[in-house]
Amino acid sequence: MSDPRTSHYVSSWHDEDALALSDIPVARERLIAGGIAAVAMETAVREAVEYAKDRSAFGQRLIDMQNT
Repeated sequence: MSDPRTSHYVSSWHDEDALALSDIPVARERLIAGGIAAVAMETAVREAVEYAKDRSAFGQRLIDMQNT
């Protein structure tokens, strides 16, 4: 009888090719999650730069007060 906690794995642990194929959905999910996170970070930086260009403080734009 198979263990339900490991039912997503191939029943034969000796068949390395079959085991690797069973891990593909997990790798795809991680790749998608990583891509979503990268796009979110890119968007956040773009929004922050636009905000700094538009926002003014002490009589000048924030982007003009940046040293680097």
